[in-house]
Amino acid sequence: MNFPKLVLPRNSGARLAIANENVPGVVGEISSALAKAHLNIDNLLNKSRGDYAFTLIDLNAEPSTETLNLIRSTKGVLSARAIPRSRGTFE
Repeated sequence: MNFPKLVLPRNSGARLAIANENVPGVVGEISSALAKAHLNIDNLLNKSRGDYAFTLIDLNAEPSTETLNLIRSTKGVLSARAIPRSRGTFE
């Protein structure tokens, strides 16, 4: 897949990098999963190209494995991973 370039300055405890289908409701489902886990979104960037999108989300804390698995199982999510703060800026 050829995703659009994203640049989101890094300033929080954890970052999620999510590849998803570009369809209505996916980002909302992801946000709901984070809210259920009592995680606050500090910053969010979503860019799409055609049928696909890439979403970067900065959180106030690291998501649990359970929360990541819930996001990964969301219809329309192709992949999701947490990038710890120590990894630096993600572009």
